[in-house]
Amino acid sequence: MTTSQNDEDDESWARTGLGIWAEGMTVEEISHRLNQPGIQKPGGNRWLFNLERSPDQRLDEQLASAADFLTENIEALRDIARTCPVDIHIGWTPIKPQDGVRFTRRLLDLLDQLNADILIDTYTD
Repeated sequence: MTTSQNDEDDESWARTGLGIWAEGMTVEEISHRLNQPGIQKPGGNRWLFNLERSPDQRLDEQLASAADFLTENIEALRDIARTCPVDIHIGWTPIKPQDGVRFTRRLLDLLDQLNADILIDTYTD
């Protein structure tokens, strides 16, 4: 949960995605098992899926959406995670002068089941 809200002077930007390194299966197999197209960069061996439901979603809402997606797909993701490393990637511009992120116990438990890492990229000017 972010600790501050957007106002006219400050804007926060955030994007949350799920990444799976296709080491034990192909990107196409991952897409098929999750019934999601995902994104693959040319020549890449990483399946990517945007977890935000709308472009104006706040980070705390995106993390709730991420937990929902993981819950809905946990069986397939557990199977995939046996051979493919999984991570959640958060790109975020904190609001000045102070902002924060809260990871719920639910999200952390789901990520733990997948032995997943959390990567946070912050962007400031």
